[in-house]
Amino acid sequence: MMTWSRASRTFLAAMLAVAISAAPAFARRRYLTPTTAEDFQKLLAQLVPEAENYAQAPGDAAPAPSGVMRNVQYTLASAGQLRQALRTKLKDPQAQLYLAYQLLQPLPMAGDDLLLKLRPTLTDMLQRCQYQSMPTWPRATIQLLKQPRKRLPRHLAQLREKRRRAALAQKRTAEQAIVKQNRMANALEKLLKSLLVLMGDEKASQAMLERLSSEVRRRWCTYRYTLEAVRNQAVHMKQDQAKSYYDHILRLAREASGQRHYADPTQPEYRDDGNSSFRSQRLHFAAEALKVVNLLATAARQPAVLLPGEKPPKKKHRRR
Repeated sequence: MMTWSRASRTFLAAMLAVAISAAPAFARRRYLTPTTAEDFQKLLAQLVPEAENYAQAPGDAAPAPSGVMRNVQYTLASAGQLRQALRTKLKDPQAQLYLAYQLLQPLPMAGDDLLLKLRPTLTDMLQRCQYQSMPTWPRATIQLLKQPRKRLPRHLAQLREKRRRAALAQKRTAEQAIVKQNRMANALEKLLKSLLVLMGDEKASQAMLERLSSEVRRRWCTYRYTLEAVRNQAVHMKQDQAKSYYDHILRLAREASGQRHYADPTQPEYRDDGNSSFRSQRLHFAAEALKVVNLLATAARQPAVLLPGEKPPKKKHRRR
């Protein structure tokens, strides 16, 4: 029979006591529910410096959800002060988007009544999530970035290399700022799309569909996030909302048939000796869109459609 020493029994008892005392802390997660101006001022006091630091930091990093908002939840009583907090003015537009992105983190778990109250604010914010294209640099700058074809005297070669490095640093800093702005806009846009499609509201649906049309027209592959948000809610939509999406997406699919190149404004292809660009790939928007249309068909009470390359089923002839 196994025996335990007094020291072992004492150690096990101490560990058991620690586990029992810690259990309630892990079992109950305490949430902060801000509703007053003072509550939101406390949040802003932490988030505004974060936003400014993010905007001023070099590089092209995408934002991440802040730990400040991890245990925050909203109720209908939060609507007024949350709307006010989202109007906080910061000097840097990128810091402004970062602040909005963090303040909206708890919304996916909020009630529909709160989302509907915030609909005008959210649709307006979606319009502010704009992507920038890579700059086209002057010919003189591109020539300076390229290595000279002829061998230069040592002092001229050193001077030219110094100028080349300075021009490249300036070029890369400007391009990274654009990529960082695009990644910030993309993170906020994904969150907003998932919220707007939940509302079942006509104006929210209109904002989503206008965004989708713009993405297809400008050849941004971010249309995939719009389709994904719609796909995730397709079977839960009411008939009017589903039919609105069904009709619009079906029309876009018929207008944009075939494979085309779509650029990803968050994935740069930096070049040291020429104009940089965004990574692009050949995508079949119509094929992806029609799959979503067929998911919407049941809720919209509309017929399913054939996907590109599919053949209609053969009719069975009855024997006489």
